[in-house]
Amino acid sequence: MAEGFAVTHFIGCAGVGRDVSMVESASDPRVGSFGYDRVVHRTDITDGLASTFLLIETTSHLGPWAAGGTSTIRPFDPGKVPYFGLAAPFGSFHASGKVNASFADGSVRSLSRSMDAVVLEAMATIAGGEEFPEW
Repeated sequence: MAEGFAVTHFIGCAGVGRDVSMVESASDPRVGSFGYDRVVHRTDITDGLASTFLLIETTSHLGPWAAGGTSTIRPFDPGKVPYFGLAAPFGSFHASGKVNASFADGSVRSLSRSMDAVVLEAMATIAGGEEFPEW
């Protein structure tokens, strides 16, 4: 518990780039599903609902959902690779080594901690236009 509220282990995906959480326009190719002052509609997600992150599991910088900031919304910052691990931006305590994520189509999937950073970054944006192989 933090400040009387239960902490969350799932955070909104802001996109790619250290400061992308603060970008207000959903048309910026770096943005993800969530931002501090950004509104994203399903029609803004042109990279495909099944391949765009909404929420991703984490073990670091935990806090209550209502607190805002990095405890609720977090970017994929290329300066913080690898992205998955116990002290990394995203990760889990699961024995399987998998990290759970929800996607814009409503599905929830387990991701391998060894996924390529380029693929993860492509899944983090809503309209980046990236091409990546099936995973």
